[in-house]
Amino acid sequence: MGLFTSYSELRRLRKRLSEVERQLETERARHLIREDALVNVALTAHGHRGVSEPSIEPPKKEKPPLEAQPLSAEDEATLSYYKECARDAGMSEEMAEKWFRQYLDGEEPLLKSDAEQ
Repeated sequence: MGLFTSYSELRRLRKRLSEVERQLETERARHLIREDALVNVALTAHGHRGVSEPSIEPPKKEKPPLEAQPLSAEDEATLSYYKECARDAGMSEEMAEKWFRQYLDGEEPLLKSDAEQ
């Protein structure tokens, strides 16, 4: 014979098992709620939002359009240098202004024409 002697004993044990699993799940949920509450106390004491609180995104503020800043003496000298290089290479001043925009963006402008690239 097996470990259990009857079908009724197996049914009784299965019912007991499902009841214990339900109790365990209830206990887990209770502990998670308690854990969240304890973490919330620590976080909110330090000025942060709690774990169980929904994340609230601050509204994005539209930045006002930037006003054109006057060029510094160094920038004016750089622009005139690029214009001089463009004239010497037989290119238009528009190419020099493109190089200057690259320079202002922090890129290293390539002093070549688009045809050469």
